[in-house]
Amino acid sequence: NDETNGGLPPGGSNGGFPGGAGGFQPRAGGGFFNAQGSRGNGPGGAFNIGQPGVLRLFIAPLSKEMSWLLPFGILSALLLAFRKRLHWPVEPEHQALILWGGWLLTTAIFFSVAGFFHEYYLSTMAPPLAALVGIGAIGLWQMRQQRPWLAFSLLLLGAGATLAFQFYSAQSYTSNTWWLPLALLLFAAGVFLLAFDTIRRTAYLASGAFTCLVAAMLLTPGIWSGLTTFSTSNQTLPAAYGGQSFQG
Repeated sequence: NDETNGGLPPGGSNGGFPGGAGGFQPRAGGGFFNAQGSRGNGPGGAFNIGQPGVLRLFIAPLSKEMSWLLPFGILSALLLAFRKRLHWPVEPEHQALILWGGWLLTTAIFFSVAGFFHEYYLSTMAPPLAALVGIGAIGLWQMRQQRPWLAFSLLLLGAGATLAFQFYSAQSYTSNTWWLPLALLLFAAGVFLLAFDTIRRTAYLASGAFTCLVAAMLLTPGIWSGLTTFSTSNQTLPAAYGGQSFQG
């Protein structure tokens, strides 16, 4: 009791925790935390977060978490930054850039350099990335009215880069990427409709092209969300689907 232990918690002294003389002692060799501060010996460290670096969010093991639309999100932020001149008071476009772009940039920098966090922390990137993707798609659609060739070129650039990254990232986790041909088909349909729209300018062709290209980008994140929902994963420290098998 408190009287016999001098008020100290049971199982330790000098402020220690239960589990041995002097409190809790981590096992040598990385049983809990090794000398570098990460548990275990895997390349992703204790929490499967990889190594700090500029490309950390674009390569395994973190690219499966929140990075699927990051290329298009970056393009959208640049579009907001340079489409109009900065005026005072700040106009709505630049207000959106400050809010969503600043939020995304802050979290991206943190997760690129931090040494201690769990994979599910990257969900904090979801709101700004979703907002920027939506703003970028609408912005390119509006730009089409005055500068159609520039709008089409930027849309093809953003969608193409995003799809290329999604193909690379998905195949780095699993070989069963059955939906990728459908994404490629949607992209090809969008390119065809855009090309045809340059000959016969109609709203139907342009809207169909934009729909196909945006759907092509959203297909892989949607499928991966479903795979995450039905896969066997750690419920205590949740993470996106990483290629593991499903429960029977």
